[in-house]
Amino acid sequence: MTYATSRGVSPVHMQYLHNFDLGATKTLSVTLGDDLWGIISFHSKKPRVAPPEMRHLLLSFMPVFRLKLDLIRREVALQLSREVDQLQTDVQTELEKGSELADMMKHVGPSIVSVLDAAGVVMTNGSDYYSHGHLPPTAVVATLAKKAAEQPRQLLAVDDLPSSFPELVPHLNGFAGVLVTTYEDTRSLLVFRNQISQSVAWAGNPTKTIEVLDGNMRIEPRGVFSRYLEEISGKSKAWSRDDVHLMRQLWPLLSAAERRAFLADLNRQQNLMINELNHRVRNILALVKSVSTQARRSGSSLESYSNALEARIHALAAAHDIGAGAAKAAVSVFEILELEAEPYVEGDTSRVKITGQDASIRAEAAPIFALVIHELMTNAVKYGSLSVPGGSLFIEVSCLDDGFQLIWYERNGPTIKEPEAKGFGTTLITQAVPYEMGGTAEQTFAPTGVEVTLTIPGSVLGEPIAPTARTATTGSSAQKESIEALRNGLLMLVEDNFMIAEGMRENLEDAGFANVEMLPGVSASLDFLDETTPNLAILDVNLGQGETSERIASELLLRKVPFIFVTGYGEQNALPPHLNAMPTLTKPVTMPDLVAAIDKLIV
Repeated sequence: MTYATSRGVSPVHMQYLHNFDLGATKTLSVTLGDDLWGIISFHSKKPRVAPPEMRHLLLSFMPVFRLKLDLIRREVALQLSREVDQLQTDVQTELEKGSELADMMKHVGPSIVSVLDAAGVVMTNGSDYYSHGHLPPTAVVATLAKKAAEQPRQLLAVDDLPSSFPELVPHLNGFAGVLVTTYEDTRSLLVFRNQISQSVAWAGNPTKTIEVLDGNMRIEPRGVFSRYLEEISGKSKAWSRDDVHLMRQLWPLLSAAERRAFLADLNRQQNLMINELNHRVRNILALVKSVSTQARRSGSSLESYSNALEARIHALAAAHDIGAGAAKAAVSVFEILELEAEPYVEGDTSRVKITGQDASIRAEAAPIFALVIHELMTNAVKYGSLSVPGGSLFIEVSCLDDGFQLIWYERNGPTIKEPEAKGFGTTLITQAVPYEMGGTAEQTFAPTGVEVTLTIPGSVLGEPIAPTARTATTGSSAQKESIEALRNGLLMLVEDNFMIAEGMRENLEDAGFANVEMLPGVSASLDFLDETTPNLAILDVNLGQGETSERIASELLLRKVPFIFVTGYGEQNALPPHLNAMPTLTKPVTMPDLVAAIDKLIV
């Protein structure tokens, strides 16, 4: 479920919503690399389905947010690197001067305490001690230095000294954290932090209780948002990975040249990232401006302009999401083709056949390639083979020695002829690939349908994709006849919510199901079955007021009528075992998923 944009939620979360009188939540996961850094959560008092525009906006926002967050983290790392570099330079300077450890601690001790946010620091050399700041008694220092020397990597990081070393509690004098590194088992560097006493405010008691429900134990979510204070003592500020890293570098020292190279590399990476971000943002803004201008020139009305602009921007954003959503360096050609075809096939994938060997395009080149495919697909839907029933579109992708070739040809569509005037779409199809990618594009308006050949050079390709060939698949004629029989027959739609039922009916009619009968519950459905037998049924599992569609489903089974369950999360458990194996879709249901499920009913 990692990359799912819509998923079910647990009963515990539903109870959580109920406890706080919430009707809906929407969450965005903030990931950095393979780590979940945080979650952005939206709450709504009323049940609410976020519209596609909002979801798309939020999904488009996340890559920018992640990039900015990563830049901030790099800024922090860079600042720490500067401080570490200065600290090590000071140490190196003192060593080159031949300073004694006492003099060295006098000059670099304040810097160590400052960089590590510590109370004091001490260096040991045998029985000699050189310190700066506030420290516990010598016996505590000796005990901890000995413990660190016993560690596999001779480093000890503790932020809860009272609980980790209870025997030292009488002598700690308020110190709770220590970072120790040893060198040659006789020399040690120890940094101490004071304990912090703080009150942590929670939105309710964070302690989870266990509830036994139907013989099963489950975690019970908090029931109130009342402010809950937790007192923390006996601990210091936790040691970070950067703190540990610095301690490892102080004994033995890195050379100044190596440190300068590290700093220069960090600066170079940051500058590259900033320049790349600025470059991409400027290119995207320029591309959107160009698309807007061209759509305005070709639009015959405000509505047509708006529709064309929205569709083209959506194509650009979708291609950007494929490449940036998971921080990819390259984008699958098949993925772009399927993404652009999805809104038009409505579950009937036999109309668009994508075959050959997949290839990848670098993420920065994917938007313009996706825009070309979008224009081709739009023209096929408006004027070409996808504008009439029975028309087909064939796309063949083949790898070349230096790049790949895409052949697009349409069949069984209306008779076409080359347009007298070239619009923005035609110009984009024939000129964008040569101009921006250095490839070639040939478009032919053959009597049998539009034919296009795109050749993309290797200079814009990403890493090779695993060699998985795809061949065209078509259903048997008998299967197609059965599907058509279902589409032309009587479809029984059982749904207790009128708005959901009406929306599904309209979508089903748009998908070719001409005769849809809406029914609100068990009684009305059984009365309907007394009068007639449908060809197909779609049943909501939970029909409200404690009723389920079990009796309706059982009757349909007796009559050998194919049906599909539509359910909210967990509702199918209300059905007997022999119905749990029936095809089931989870709300909210998309039309491509519903049509695909109907097609699968055909044996």
